[in-house]
Amino acid sequence: MHGIMKLSRFQRIFFLCFLVALVTTLLYVFIPAKEAFPTSIIDKNFPLPPKAPAINVKDFGAKGDGKTDDTVAIKKAIAATSNAWEQIYFPQGTYLVSDEISWQRFLTLRGVGPRRTIIKLKANAIGYNDPKNRKAVLFCRLNGKEAKHNNISHSNHILNLSINVGSGNPGAVGIDLSSHNGGGIENVIVSAADNSGLIGIAMDRDGPGPALVNHVAVSGFNYGLTTNWGVYSMTFEYIDLEKQRVAGFLSSQHNAVVRHLHSRNRVPAVQLSDGRDYGLFVLLDSNLFGGISKYSAIQGNGELFVRNIRSSGYRAIVSNFDKRIGGNYLKQYSSSPLQASSKKVNITSLNLPIEDAPYIQWDEDFSKWANIQDYKAVNNNKTDDWGPAIQAGIDSGKSTVYFPNFTHAAYPIKRDIIVRGAVKRIVGLSAHLYGDHTVIFKNTKPVTIEQLDMPIADFQGSGTVVVKRSLGAKLKIRKGAGKVFIEDYCCGNIEIEKGAQVWIRSYNVESKDIKIRNNGGNLWILGLKTEQPSQILDNRQNAFTEIIGGLIYPAQGTPTQPMYRNEASSFGAYHREFGSGYPHVLQENGVIIDPAFARGVRIVSKAK
Repeated sequence: MHGIMKLSRFQRIFFLCFLVALVTTLLYVFIPAKEAFPTSIIDKNFPLPPKAPAINVKDFGAKGDGKTDDTVAIKKAIAATSNAWEQIYFPQGTYLVSDEISWQRFLTLRGVGPRRTIIKLKANAIGYNDPKNRKAVLFCRLNGKEAKHNNISHSNHILNLSINVGSGNPGAVGIDLSSHNGGGIENVIVSAADNSGLIGIAMDRDGPGPALVNHVAVSGFNYGLTTNWGVYSMTFEYIDLEKQRVAGFLSSQHNAVVRHLHSRNRVPAVQLSDGRDYGLFVLLDSNLFGGISKYSAIQGNGELFVRNIRSSGYRAIVSNFDKRIGGNYLKQYSSSPLQASSKKVNITSLNLPIEDAPYIQWDEDFSKWANIQDYKAVNNNKTDDWGPAIQAGIDSGKSTVYFPNFTHAAYPIKRDIIVRGAVKRIVGLSAHLYGDHTVIFKNTKPVTIEQLDMPIADFQGSGTVVVKRSLGAKLKIRKGAGKVFIEDYCCGNIEIEKGAQVWIRSYNVESKDIKIRNNGGNLWILGLKTEQPSQILDNRQNAFTEIIGGLIYPAQGTPTQPMYRNEASSFGAYHREFGSGYPHVLQENGVIIDPAFARGVRIVSKAK
C-alpha cells in the first residue's frame, strides 16, 4: 500500500481501474451470477389493427375469460383457414381449453404478448393423465401424429402468447410442433404446475426444422425442450429453463444449435442420448445454474461443441462419453477435434463478434399504421400491379406498413419497391410479392420487416435492417449498407460486399447456385441448413464467415464442387453433413485441402 501511495495521482487511478477490471473478470468467470426468471421474454404489447387480415378466435365464439371452455371456438377458427398462409389471432385474455388444438401447416398463431394472451389447459383434462401416451395442448404436423418421413409441415409459427398445461395433467405437452423450411416459436412462455406436464416444447418427430425458437421460457415439466432425428436442424436463442424434473433440454442425435440458454435446474441442463451416429449439439454463451453434485450440467453420449459456458452446483460442466470437465467456466470443448486448414492456424473456433438485432418498438397507435389496400386508388384500382400502392404506403409518413392477406396473399409487383423515409416496421402477415423486381432498402433509420416474401432484397441504405420470418430468392448486402440482421429466412442465396456486416439466425438455403458469396464482408450464421448439391460458400477478399450448427444436406443431386472455397480470408464451420457427400471439404487459395472428418465438419481457416 505504501508503494501505491508513492505513485502519481494518474498512476493510482490507472491502477485502481485495472484492479476493478481484474476483479470483475474473475467474478464473471468463477462466481456465477443469480438471474431472475425469465430473462428472455419480450414483455411488450403486440396488438393487430382491426382491419388486419387475421382470423380472430373471438369472432368464432371464444370468450377468453378463463372460465368458458373455448376449445370448440378455437377449432372452428382454425377450420376456417384455407391452407393459405393465414394468421389465427388471440386478443388479450385467458383461453381455457380441454382438448388438443391442432393444425397442419402455413399457419401463424399470434397473441398480443405472453403475459396478455394465455391458453390454459383445464385441470385433470381427459387424455392428459398418462405420461406414456403424451398429448399436446398445441399440436402441428401435416397428416397427423402417425405420418412418417414428414418434411412438408411448412412455415408454422407461434408468437407472443403463453401455454399453461395446468395441474393434474402429467402426460401434457405444451407445444408439439413440426415446421420445415422455416417457422418456429418466438416470445412464448410454457408452464406447468408441480407434478404436471411431460414436455414443455417437443420438436422430436421425424425431421424437425429448420426452424427458430427464440425468446422462450419453459417452467416445470419432466423436460423443458426435446429434439430428435438426424435431419434436419433446429436453432434456439435466448431460452430460459427452470424447475424441470428430469432434464432441461433433451436432444437425441439431432442437429440443434443453442445460444444463450439460461437454465436454473437441479437436474442436468442438457441431456444427450443415443450416441454419435447422427446429429451435433452446439451450445454457446450459456449459463447453467442451480445444479447438484449428482449431475453434470451437460451430460450424455452425443456429438457436442460448446463455447463460453458458465455453471454452478454441478459435479462438472461436461460429462461426454469418457470425458469429464469440471470447474465453473468452460471456454471451448469439442467432442471431435477442430481441424485447421493449415498447421499455422491456432485450433480454436473463429469466434467472430456477435450482435443481437435491435428491438424496434411495436406501435400501438393504429393511426400510424398504413394499410396497403387503402392505397389501391394509386393503382387505378387494378390488382395486377400493387407496386404503386406499396410505395405510397411506405412514403405515407406512417411508422408501420402492413399487408392484408387475400387471394393466397399474392401481391404482384411490376416495379421496384424502395424502403425509405419514416417507416420503421413492415408487417407482411405472410403476404407474398410476386414479380421479377426488387425491394431496395435505402433507409437511414432502423427498419424491421417480417413475414413477407420478397423476390429480391437489396440492402443499400445506411440504417440497420432486421428481416424476420421471411422468404425470398436472393439477398444482396451492399458496400456501405447498415447492419443487417436476418432471422428465420428461406430459401434464397446471399451476396455480401466488402465491409458489410451480417448476422443470421436459422437460414435455410436451397439455391442451385453458390449459396453464399462473401466478398470481403463479415458474416455470422447460427443454424444453417442447405439443400441442392451446389457449393456452400465462396469466401474471398479478406472476408470473415463463421457458420455455427446446422445440417449440410446436398439433396436432389451429387455435388461436384468443394463444399467451401476460401481465398485469402477466414472462416469457421461447425456442423454436420448428411446424404451424398461433397467430393472435397475445402479449396483454399487454389489448393484442395481435405481434412478427415469422421462425424461432420469442424474446420477453422484464418487468413495470414
